[in-house]
Amino acid sequence: MELKTKHHLTNTQSPITNLHIDDMEIRHLPSILQIEQSSFKTPWPTHVFLEDIRNENSITLVALTGIRNVEEGIRPPKADALRTPNSGNHVVGYAVAWLVFDELHIGNAAVEERFRRQGVGEKLLQELLERGEKRGVQLATLEVRISNDPAIRLYQKFGFKEIAIQKEYYKLESEDALVMLLQIG
Repeated sequence: MELKTKHHLTNTQSPITNLHIDDMEIRHLPSILQIEQSSFKTPWPTHVFLEDIRNENSITLVALTGIRNVEEGIRPPKADALRTPNSGNHVVGYAVAWLVFDELHIGNAAVEERFRRQGVGEKLLQELLERGEKRGVQLATLEVRISNDPAIRLYQKFGFKEIAIQKEYYKLESEDALVMLLQIG
């Protein structure tokens, strides 16, 4: 599906073969928690992900690839293997957003370090926005570390605008957050 609004990218391609986006499931949590802990100084605890997976007003996604271990070499799975629940898919990223009235609030997203800057974040963000639009959201919001230039560039690429700075939003590091907004409707 292509988004109706001009603000979104369409037909986002990833250089990683066999990458697909799916609903987050409990079985994905060990990999998600590893990515979370290696990506953030203040990682979300397991119970937060569990609550979001079960919450009908959350959109929880994972980016999966058939590649289990880059050191083993790139071995593409069989074409239908990506659709089977126990095919050995490797979680390379995830995203969590909440639906609040007509707003999609993006709460968390991360990509495994070795898969960053390869289109995984774009695919996750595209799917979040498409699913939000299908559910009637009019705008998307998020907070991002003011020092996270790659993420800010990605959001700007999708049309997000800077609307505010929240001082010391990330309290442990005393770092500000940039608040960004995307008009969808």
